[in-house]
Amino acid sequence: MKKIIRNAALSLIAGLLAVSAFAAQPWREGVHYSQGEHVTYRGRLYVALQSHDAVKRAGWTPERAPSLWELVEPSATPFPHKKPKNY
Repeated sequence: MKKIIRNAALSLIAGLLAVSAFAAQPWREGVHYSQGEHVTYRGRLYVALQSHDAVKRAGWTPERAPSLWELVEPSATPFPHKKPKNY
């Protein structure tokens, strides 16, 4: 029984670490972004194609600056295509 609980706890910790490694911050103006950095913007996940500063009032949002950002997922909501099952 102790072994089952230990394995479950280790699995939970590993899962939480994996999720936190991929957590993206919301995009904001006035921030420096490094190439490969992930952000969310209007419910979508984007990756920075090049390092840059999101200059305030420049309008370089991920939606409007395809030279800076690439859409990774159309929706940042986990599994948007899956509907909850009612039991």
